[in-house]
Amino acid sequence: MSDFTSEKKREIIDFLIENKIIKQDTDFELDKIKFKGNLEGDFIYTNQSNNNEKLFIKITEEIGEIELIYSLNEFLTERNLSAIPIKNKAGPLLYKEKEYIVYTRPFYEGKVYNNSEEDFLCLINTLNKIHISLKDFPEKDKIKEKSIKYNEKLRKIRDLLKQENSFESFKPYKEWLLDKKNEEFLKNITTREDIFEIIDCKNGQCLHGDLHSGNVIFGVDGKNAFLFDFNESYKAFAPVEYDLYYVLNRYIYALDRTKKRVPILNIFTKYITF
Repeated sequence: MSDFTSEKKREIIDFLIENKIIKQDTDFELDKIKFKGNLEGDFIYTNQSNNNEKLFIKITEEIGEIELIYSLNEFLTERNLSAIPIKNKAGPLLYKEKEYIVYTRPFYEGKVYNNSEEDFLCLINTLNKIHISLKDFPEKDKIKEKSIKYNEKLRKIRDLLKQENSFESFKPYKEWLLDKKNEEFLKNITTREDIFEIIDCKNGQCLHGDLHSGNVIFGVDGKNAFLFDFNESYKAFAPVEYDLYYVLNRYIYALDRTKKRVPILNIFTKYITF
């Protein structure tokens, strides 16, 4: 991971000003949320000249899929579903022989998931409404096509691993492999055909594709869960269980084995058997 130095910060600010994403004649601050390197990353822009108005800014090299992501996000926000709208997008923008897309959206001041039954119920109800709506997404065939192609890439990786049989490709990750659970996981990849079949399922539909606590924020009134960062949605065409797996893994089994897990798991069980 590259360092977000003061020089790099200045470089990103100059890039944003040059492309009229932000204005030069205002007092502002730019803070990083996540920085990948080059110009890529997620940032918070605070306009101190306008009552500290905040914007979320994403700079990405993933140009080919951004139109589809943008379209899906617009589809949900137009239907008043709890997805945070993208305010503006610009690009492709050429910089040092690389092309970037930049988009901004309002920075929501809310609360993070707190492992409560109320928050979980709010999340699962919001997700249900989004799943129902996405069945009618006009560009779902494009997402299905991209999902199948992505699935094919995964199959090829699996086939390469089967040929090697010794996991030579993972030598740089020796410490990770020392965990027997991870070694077992790799073996499952090479032997279980069903892992790579889910996207081709006839019951598939468009999904969020990467649900975790960093992609959901709750309104201060506790009545709404807002989903954002639909960056994996362009290749997420599968049964709703695909999204629900992330819920199960990241919102339930991520909990310590305490009394909190049982009631939340009960809510989840009722949802999937409804």
